[in-house]
Amino acid sequence: MREISKTRHSLLPRVEHLIKRGLFEAGALVTPVGRGKKALVYLVRDGKKDGVVRLFNDPLRFLRYLRVYSLMGFNSPLFPACRLVRIEPGLWARGLFALSVEERLAMPRSLSAGFSEGLGRVLARLHLVKRDKWGGLFWPSKGECSRIMIHHTISRIGALERYWGEGFGLSKNPRDWFLSWESRLDELEVSGYQLVHGDIAIGNTGMRGDEVVLLDLVRLRFAFALEDVVAALDMVRRQKSVDSQALESAFWEGYLANRVLSATERGFLPLFEAAFHVKRLKRAVKHLKKGEIWWNQRASWHLGQLRQIVN
Repeated sequence: MREISKTRHSLLPRVEHLIKRGLFEAGALVTPVGRGKKALVYLVRDGKKDGVVRLFNDPLRFLRYLRVYSLMGFNSPLFPACRLVRIEPGLWARGLFALSVEERLAMPRSLSAGFSEGLGRVLARLHLVKRDKWGGLFWPSKGECSRIMIHHTISRIGALERYWGEGFGLSKNPRDWFLSWESRLDELEVSGYQLVHGDIAIGNTGMRGDEVVLLDLVRLRFAFALEDVVAALDMVRRQKSVDSQALESAFWEGYLANRVLSATERGFLPLFEAAFHVKRLKRAVKHLKKGEIWWNQRASWHLGQLRQIVN
């Protein structure tokens, strides 16, 4: 664990009373459990249940949380129950803007067909939230976000070629392959642009009874729903101890029962899948250069998937 900021740590006694006004009648902070890029994370206990406290030092991160929970409802079945608290200006000036007190949910013990179906169901319900305005000063036009994604993906290819060689085993030029999709982006329907989680992983899901709940909402935004779909599909396909095909079928059963995936969106699945694997490979290169050889297995998986799609 990285060293916790002494300044923010010294502020904890001053904010503890705010935590007690949250989900817990009488809470006490315990050892910090992590320091992410967005917030310091602590546990809080009141003798009956645990909670999660995030201390934000960036007002924009806090406002994003506020917007998400306001949009979905603070007791949404999709997210942990949450209370957001604004801190007095003096604390903000010293580096702490706000905090959230959230229900702590257990991670799934394993991926089962029931979990996969539940994940599909909760993602589909999230993706039903639409952005109702296109174009204008503050809103990108239809297809613009996918163009940005394509060019971000192409910018990552150089790092992969420096590590694995030109083309890294693809039968086609990867840059040309991604650019070949650009002229077709206007085919994407507005219905494919929804509220998305943006960081689907096992560690970002929790269980409330038998229901799947989405955690870690700091990347939640309006984008193409396929971004979440391909991340979820990759998560279930990589499971070796269970029947991954059964997990994938269960995911689609839960998803399609709650949201229709248009024919246009289905046609763009290969593009979003390929972009996802390039992004993961760029991350693998970063770790492999540090000597973390256990990333070789994960990199081999993503390379194999990318080659199947492009070749």
